[in-house]
Amino acid sequence: PRLVMVINSVQRSLVLRKADDNIGGIVPRILPIVANFLARAALVISRPDDAMYVSINRYFLKSESEHGAFQDMHRLPAFIALFCSASEDSEQSRNERIWALHLLRDGLLDTSCYRLVAACHAPELLLSSFENVRLLQISDDSRATEYCLLLESINAIIDHGGYGAHRDLIKRQGLISWMRTLCTSPSLTESFPNLKTRVSFCNLVKSLIRITSCTPQLRSTLLVLEVCGLIEPVTSLLCPLERRTTTEGKKFQSLIQSSLDALNEIAMLLSKLKDEGIKYSEVHPLGAALTTSLEVLHCTDTSMQIKVLEL
Repeated sequence: PRLVMVINSVQRSLVLRKADDNIGGIVPRILPIVANFLARAALVISRPDDAMYVSINRYFLKSESEHGAFQDMHRLPAFIALFCSASEDSEQSRNERIWALHLLRDGLLDTSCYRLVAACHAPELLLSSFENVRLLQISDDSRATEYCLLLESINAIIDHGGYGAHRDLIKRQGLISWMRTLCTSPSLTESFPNLKTRVSFCNLVKSLIRITSCTPQLRSTLLVLEVCGLIEPVTSLLCPLERRTTTEGKKFQSLIQSSLDALNEIAMLLSKLKDEGIKYSEVHPLGAALTTSLEVLHCTDTSMQIKVLEL
């Protein structure tokens, strides 16, 4: 009965949209992120023992207008209610946040999705959430999981949100400066407690720099200083974990690969900016420290030895 309720709700909404828009025989389009929500909700609502069952069921029961028609065809469904959960149960609150982040990470596929995301100020919420997660009384593994999802959600916005997302995050909200701050305050180890969080951060750097390199409107003299400010943090990501992770073989290889990919994107962008008239003398002092560079070379050498042993 609950699944039928969801299907009927969506059907009523499509009928109403078709009538209001006067589009004849054309079936109204459901945006990807809304479709993703409905698919996930259908899975949850068909399993009463699911941790999200009560939350999702409550969401649909609130749709009383228009005979229960689904109301969020042009809004990001339930994101604010779930991400900013008001549940008094800390575990349930975390379940709702994680569910909302999965929706954002997997459902944002084009610029139309980003418009819904931006309308509810989701990007700002993501950027301001890292400190909140750090202060939560949860295990290191749980904290790392949320960090990864936050980074991957931001990456999805950069990859699929289009120029509007790039302009908002990079120029208006200072994403690059925020990323540098994330690496220095409170500390690198606290911000990135395990390999996966570091890989996620490096992947975000790679996506961000690649987009910036391809978008002339985003490039400026200030951008050079911001980008070079990422060199030291990205390089340092390899070092503190070196002793703990070299025994993990392939996982450590993925960190080295993602770090080097990010540094390569930075190098190519700086080369392009130099060709456009930006002098390297302005940015050279912001490169990685010699001690950090030597540590990275040591890590890479150790990793190569592990790879040989695995073969």
